[in-house]
Parts: sequence; C-alpha cells; structure tokens
Amino acid sequence: MNPAQILPYLIPIIVVAVLYFRTSRAKPRPVSIATLWVVPVIAIAGIGSALWFQPHAPFGIGAYAIMGIALLLGIGTGTLRARTLTLRRCPDTDKILMETSSYAFYLLAALVFLRMAFKNAAGSLGAVAVDASLLFALGMIVTQRLTIWWRVRQL
Repeated sequence: MNPAQILPYLIPIIVVAVLYFRTSRAKPRPVSIATLWVVPVIAIAGIGSALWFQPHAPFGIGAYAIMGIALLLGIGTGTLRARTLTLRRCPDTDKILMETSSYAFYLLAALVFLRMAFKNAAGSLGAVAVDASLLFALGMIVTQRLTIWWRVRQL
C-alpha cells in the first residue's frame, strides 16, 4: 500500500483521536455572546466561496435536492450538538460556562465516519458529495452557534 491509499483512512482516525482527547480533557470554558458570530461568518465566507468558485458541471434537480437535504440534516445535527453542551452560570464570576459531554464526542465521531463512508460510496457523484458535505457542515456550524446563543440568553 502506498500513502495515497492509506491517507483517506488515516485522516478520519486522526480526527476522531483528536476529538476524543479534546473532549475527554475538556474543562468548562466561558462563553462570550459577543464572539459567537465570528465562526459562522468565517464558515459562511469560506464555504460560500468554495461552493461558488469550485468548477464543475452544472447539477440537476436531484443533486440540488441532495444538497438541500444535507443542509437540513446539518441544521438538525447542529441543534442536537448544541443541546449536548452543558451550560451553567458560575456563581463566583457570573459568567456562563460551557462544557462538552461524551455524547458530543460520539455524535462527532459518527459524523466523521459517516462522511468517510458516504464519500467512498459516492463514486461518480463526487462533486455532489463534496458540496453536500460542505452544506452539511455550514448548517451544523451556524445552527450550533445560534442554539448556543439562544440557550445562553435564557440563562
């Protein structure tokens, strides 16, 4: 086996390992309502430009339906991911602290492996799969931050 054959399987394993170590050693961290918008704006700019400037053949209605479903699934996953976070107000500093849960790790690990399986099974629909996964990520990022903002405002 050469590195080009191993790399598509090695990268998801590394991503899951990093997620595991990050969530297992995570400490509660303060949430700043003022900066929750930064990551979604960067994601919208980056993913939007990747979708706009990526050259490929025009898609049909089926491809757009797949991308719409991916976006809706990303929105649902972002909401679910934000609801797995534990938010609490620190009585000493009166700051909102956010803590990840093990459910968040399992959700993200499953998403990494599902994306890998979908990408390998896509075959000739490679451009649709890439665009759909980008829209899924965009929906998840924006919805997660909106849900966190909404939950913090309720505290």
